[in-house]
Amino acid sequence: MMLTRCDLLFSSHSNALALWTCFARLVDLRIWDCDALVYWPENVFQVLVSLRRLSIWSCSKLTVHTQASDGQSAPERGGLLPRLESLWINGCTSLVLVPNLPASLKTLHIASCSDNIKSIIFGQHEYVTLVGGEGVVQPDTSSLIPGSCGSEATASTAVLKLSSAANHRSLPCLESLSIWRCDCLSEVANLPSSIKILDIYSCGNLQSLSGKLDVVQKLNIISCSRLESLESWIGELWSLEVLMLYGCKSLVSLLDGPQAYSSLRVLQIQDCDGIKSFPPGLQSCLDCLEVKHIDACYEEPKTLIRAIRRLVDKAATRLFPCSYDEESDSD
Repeated sequence: MMLTRCDLLFSSHSNALALWTCFARLVDLRIWDCDALVYWPENVFQVLVSLRRLSIWSCSKLTVHTQASDGQSAPERGGLLPRLESLWINGCTSLVLVPNLPASLKTLHIASCSDNIKSIIFGQHEYVTLVGGEGVVQPDTSSLIPGSCGSEATASTAVLKLSSAANHRSLPCLESLSIWRCDCLSEVANLPSSIKILDIYSCGNLQSLSGKLDVVQKLNIISCSRLESLESWIGELWSLEVLMLYGCKSLVSLLDGPQAYSSLRVLQIQDCDGIKSFPPGLQSCLDCLEVKHIDACYEEPKTLIRAIRRLVDKAATRLFPCSYDEESDSD
């Protein structure tokens, strides 16, 4: 079901919640451009017990703070959206929190929320608020941390602390994480080990990644110009099949290990000027790849010579097809 500018459904009107009870079996919900969606609608989501896919787009006033209504207490931690598998939050420029997420979540996509997100930290079960320039730390019992990444002097530091319900380790089913166009983001920490696909695009201020990705299969990091290293966080890479690094000009080192890159099929490393050479594990598998797009400086001399010769042969075949065939026969 797609809702566009349906402010009434998220209003405080008593009939609004009654209407939501008709959607207890709803599986897919997409919310677009809803100015009334400011707080995380706990009472609404408590009704949607069958929901598996939730997308929230261009709700520019959404902060994801919670607000109790009609004197009702908030749902217990982990009681919301118990079957949710996919959450997309895109273009919500006021976002300062990510809700306490259910352990069932498999896909998380956060995009174009650049105004307020500085850090994303997984596996936290409390939050602190860093207050302006005074550095006052205030603990709380929530699983999230609010803030702002604005340039004004009084802005606080935005840290999204993501966790699943109590008694669960951090999002144990999360397989796909995408973070796109979050310009203020400088840190992603404690990545869940269950992640198979990690896609980070156009986060120009990103400097730090941490977490052990034991089963990652696809790793895309594109246009993250301040990221310097992958050595301290990525895991053994034995299951990695696709590696794409593009436009990471400060990146200087890649992880290596006994089984690293043993499953690699597709490699693209371009416009990463800081990487002067590949680790031995990656270098040794270059000739076995199904798809390879890398800058010429990473090719070994013999491999480079063979590549140049193939290009010359192709050019000669096109320009002089007959004479080239005769020379080949005489050889």
